[in-house]
Amino acid sequence: VTPLATHFDLGKRVLESGRHLIIEKPLAGSAPDCEKLKNLATRHGCQVIVDHTFNFSGAIKTMAELVKNGAIGQMRAIELEMTQWGAFTYVDENVYQLLGSHMLGILGELVPLDSVKFVRRNDLAFHYGRVASGRVDFEVGLAKGQMTVSLVHPHPERSDRGRRVTVIGDEGSIGYSMTRLPPLSFCRFDGKMMPIDQSGFDEYNNLHGLVDFACRVIHGEATSNFDAAIAVIRALDQIMALR
Repeated sequence: VTPLATHFDLGKRVLESGRHLIIEKPLAGSAPDCEKLKNLATRHGCQVIVDHTFNFSGAIKTMAELVKNGAIGQMRAIELEMTQWGAFTYVDENVYQLLGSHMLGILGELVPLDSVKFVRRNDLAFHYGRVASGRVDFEVGLAKGQMTVSLVHPHPERSDRGRRVTVIGDEGSIGYSMTRLPPLSFCRFDGKMMPIDQSGFDEYNNLHGLVDFACRVIHGEATSNFDAAIAVIRALDQIMALR
């Protein structure tokens, strides 16, 4: 794991050597840099796999499937939250790049990111001149959403860190929490129960999913998440352009 400012140059060197690339999120500092890496990967016949950790979560995948299959009806609201205390050594990166990229990766599992309209950014706190806490309002179709991210929430223990996603529809709601067992909660407004098999979820070992996914991509058994990672960077560019 290296600072974001190094991602493009290091990734470029790996691809130019003809090697496949596994890279930490966010992929690069801007969409144009991502496109340059994509062109290099194509030219050298290399695969690029981006570590958007939550996108390898069985719980997130199940949540997205339920939403897309209409389990909560028409989607009306999306709440994304990631808060913690720390990561102050990354003085060149803001909270949207460090934590917002995680949440945007999850949002991309729920809806196409290019269908999301980001309407407002509210920078709440700063550390060493960079945004350390903030909120972003967005709209997608009939749904409204909010993303809250912070590096300055004083939580004394890992279990208190906020990693939460809530999707509310006109027939019910479904929520995810990394630190809760089981991680998914599902309610329908008509009181009907829909059991979810959560026995195989392990939210603290999603990196195992990354390794398995990378092996399948390299062996031609799965499609890389390269384009999805570029969509996250485009979304970040839109967010940072807001005033």
